Parts: sequence; C-alpha cells; structure tokens
Amino acid sequence: MTLRNQTAILGLPRGYVLKPSGEVALDPDDGVRQVIDLIFAVFDRRGSVSKLLRYLVDHDIQLPDRVRAGPDKGEVCWNRPNRATLADMLRHPAYAGAYVYGRRHHNARLQLPGKPHSGRRF
Repeated sequence: MTLRNQTAILGLPRGYVLKPSGEVALDPDDGVRQVIDLIFAVFDRRGSVSKLLRYLVDHDIQLPDRVRAGPDKGEVCWNRPNRATLADMLRHPAYAGAYVYGRRHHNARLQLPGKPHSGRRF
C-alpha cells in the first residue's frame, strides 16, 4: 500500500500535504518541516515519548497541523503537544515505515504447546 492509498484510511500525518494533483508531498512550510525534524531528532536522543514531550513543553515548542475544514482550510495552526498526538505521529506508517506497519514475527521456538498464538512478536 502506498502512502497515497493510506491517506484515505489514516489521513496524512503532520508534515505532509496533499497537492491538487493528488500527490502526497512534504509540507512546503519551512517551520513545519523544522519542527517535525526536531521531534524525530529529540525522540532519537531521548528514547521515549514522555521525554520528548517534556523537551517540547520545556522549550515551548508547539506542533503544527493543517486545518482540515472550514474557511481556514489548509492553513497551519499550532497546538500544544500531548503524549497521544506524539505517539500517533511516531507510529504513523508514513514515518514508521509503511512496509513494516502491523507486521508480526512468529518464532516457532517460543511457541508453547496448546497455545496457538504464543511465539508472536510485534
């Protein structure tokens, strides 16, 4: 499934826009892209959503979002970060990797007798 097909199911994540041609592209706003890059860099250094949230709050950094309906549709609005939004963003297949999204690994050596669902790893 391509990112374009996923937009109908999941919607576009922060930092992406839908062009009039129907193509998905990075947000043209430099400020939006900088904050998205910062989020992933801080998460990579700190290793948890809670620590990422603490960093953003301590540095008064807000999350960009595009207005999806109404007279201001398409405009960038800035919102306070929260744990759920950050976790959803970090798990979105556009960022997490569309080809591994939802895959499970099965290890037969870890399967327990009589437990058909054991041995699964996410």
